[in-house]
Amino acid sequence: MAYSAKVYEKVKTEMEQFKITQIWKRDIRLKEVYEKLPDIEEIDKEISSMVSSMVQLILENPGRASEFTEMAKEIIKLGMYIGLGGAVTFKNAVKPCEVAKFVPSDRLLIETDAPYMTPVPFRGKRCDSLHIPYTAEKIAELRGVSAQEILDLTDKNARTLFNIG
Repeated sequence: MAYSAKVYEKVKTEMEQFKITQIWKRDIRLKEVYEKLPDIEEIDKEISSMVSSMVQLILENPGRASEFTEMAKEIIKLGMYIGLGGAVTFKNAVKPCEVAKFVPSDRLLIETDAPYMTPVPFRGKRCDSLHIPYTAEKIAELRGVSAQEILDLTDKNARTLFNIG
């Protein structure tokens, strides 16, 4: 069945008006949603206080240890946490060891990076949370404190970060 040009134009016009109406309705809904959002400063406060703000320092980060350390300092300035894993125990782990020395006690976390990056003396085996004390021991050695002190403060920091009891 062939349609006349007049019918075609009418249908096309109605479809375009329908699309415009739908877009308009969508835009109104988006505007309503947008108006309910907090302003960007409030979002920034929420992000810095509530969002999981732990940054994992990755060994593959290009650059010298000093650049790695500077990056960590900037992260700390943002109020974020620094998580160190088993890599800090590795023989040539200059970058993580430098960071472990200066991270403020209230910004330090220990992670497993499971199933990889198992601390010495378990390299090559599957990593899990049972290896955390070895990482804590190395960080404690670098900071001149006891391993138990590192375990206690990182436990407290993790509870604060994740809002756990």
